[in-house]
Amino acid sequence: MRPEPEPDLSVITSANCTKLDCDAHQRKCFGELVLETKRVIEDWRVTVNDAVDSNHASILGLPLFGSNDRAIEAAATALSNLVTSNQYRPSE
Repeated sequence: MRPEPEPDLSVITSANCTKLDCDAHQRKCFGELVLETKRVIEDWRVTVNDAVDSNHASILGLPLFGSNDRAIEAAATALSNLVTSNQYRPSE
């Protein structure tokens, strides 16, 4: 049985992470991708949780897993084109 598709892509809004201290409070970190914020906001619908107390946002309007394969590929390509840098941080 497949899990329910999530209606959004969760992102953190700050990149002050280290291998030992994750801003997203995750147990494992595999790295981070930095997205061109202005373009993401222009191209996608973005909601930001409490900007003062949270570092979480959601990118909405992406095609759901298991839906139109071409739309999923187009969205993935569009988002990957907005990556400005990446940092690989393997967890131990």
